[in-house]
Amino acid sequence: MSNNLFLFGKRTKSPKAIGAFLIIFGTVYIIVSSAIYVKDEVFKKNAIKTTGVVVENVKSENGQNFRTRYSYIDEAGNEHFTTGSSSSNKIEYEVGTIIPVYYSKAKPEKSIYESPTVKFVIKLFFFIGFLVIVIGLILYIKNKDKPVVWEKIGFSGKSKKSDYEDE
Repeated sequence: MSNNLFLFGKRTKSPKAIGAFLIIFGTVYIIVSSAIYVKDEVFKKNAIKTTGVVVENVKSENGQNFRTRYSYIDEAGNEHFTTGSSSSNKIEYEVGTIIPVYYSKAKPEKSIYESPTVKFVIKLFFFIGFLVIVIGLILYIKNKDKPVVWEKIGFSGKSKKSDYEDE
């Protein structure tokens, strides 16, 4: 496996450049994760909180994942049945479990529920993003005084200087 970084028709083996790339990648990863988290939190803030009941654990087509199907009653007394958007390889809640549900004031049929899977995945995304940034910082700081040397590569991905030979 090659330890090269390829960008815009050039490559480098510089740990400093790889570190900078990881810092940028980790930052973008955290921003995207934050957007997902904020979207749910804004929805909850503007929604009406009620309780729902788990009515079914829906198996995926491959039979390995489950999605929670729940019901809740809105302020007008209408009952809604919704299947959660997240899936898990284990059942999140047993049928009959009372769960917190947030539904839209404008569209009562639109709702989300407190999902342990979503909470875990968001925390995992933040951890991965921070880990990538830390690795990038270590590479960048340890090699901050070394120059970054870029080689032009041909259309085939092979260097004009060498064909990925170890030096």
